[in-house]
Amino acid sequence: MEKDFDRWNVIKKNLDSVIEKDNLIFFREREIWFCSLGVNIGSEQNGANDLFERPILILRKYTKNIFLGIPLTKSKKTGSWYFKLDDFSSLVLNQSRVLDSRRLTRKIKTIEQNLFEKITESFREII
Repeated sequence: MEKDFDRWNVIKKNLDSVIEKDNLIFFREREIWFCSLGVNIGSEQNGANDLFERPILILRKYTKNIFLGIPLTKSKKTGSWYFKLDDFSSLVLNQSRVLDSRRLTRKIKTIEQNLFEKITESFREII
C-alpha cells in the first residue's frame, strides 16, 4: 500500500497555520484523544482516515501546547513495548513522542488514576 504523503502534507500545513490563541485546546494528563499523527516512515505509527488520526494517551503535559503522547493500537500485542489498556487496545510504549496540541482533534475519555500510574511505571521501565 502506497502512503499518501502529499495529502498528509496539506493537512499538516493547515494544522501548523492554526493560530494558538484562536484554537486553545485544553487537555490534561491521563486523557485519550484522537490526534492527527499523519503519515510516517517505516514502522512508525500512522494515523488513519481523512485527518490521519489515531488515539493517543497524554502521558505528560509540558506546556499549554506541548505534551508527550503514546499511541494506541487495536492490534493485540504483547511484550515489554506494549501495555494492554483494555480488551480492545494496547499502548505502543516505544512509539511515544512529543506533540503539539494543534494535532488534537477530539477527546475520547480520561483513564483512572491507578491505571495511569501502572502505565507510567511500565513506560519508565522501557526508557
